[in-house]
Amino acid sequence: MISPRERGRYSGYLGAVFALATVSGPLIGGVIVDTS
Repeated sequence: MISPRERGRYSGYLGAVFALATVSGPLIGGVIVDTS
């Protein structure tokens, strides 16, 4: 597992991925719907 020392770094990475998915998901979905 992840050591407590590195847990903050991976938590930050996970938060960044969720933020990126929250922004890019609807944008990509809108492009797919408009071009279909």
